Amino acid sequence: MVFGNYDSNRTHWQKLAIGPANTLRTSFRKGIFEHLGISETEWENYWMEMVTFRDQYVAHRDFTNSNPVPLFDRALEVAFFYDAWVRRLIAPDVLDIRPLKEIYENAIHLVALEVASAVQATEVEPVIPGNAAQ
Repeated sequence: MVFGNYDSNRTHWQKLAIGPANTLRTSFRKGIFEHLGISETEWENYWMEMVTFRDQYVAHRDFTNSNPVPLFDRALEVAFFYDAWVRRLIAPDVLDIRPLKEIYENAIHLVALEVASAVQATEVEPVIPGNAAQ
């Protein structure tokens, strides 16, 4: 919805039917720049890096692509921003699901608990030579 192709993606953010397209575009882009703390040029470069990765590696597997996988930290922040932005746009209507950032943070917490539990379950006591109790 953010890193997709505007022309072929019916769910692209610029095709939301709320307000004039230029107002939406300006609101979204200004918000992205502020949320990420980056300039328009930095956003354009990052957006292109993500779209190129998606096009050449994810959507259309290009076996000659040797570019490194881009960092997804910003993409995750973009997703959080997008979720909050849409919620503001549709107000006073609401989405019947918790905000994406809240869902993510809860998932991270649950995964951390699972990993800690798995590590604890696999821990073994060290064998000490000459210890008859072992």
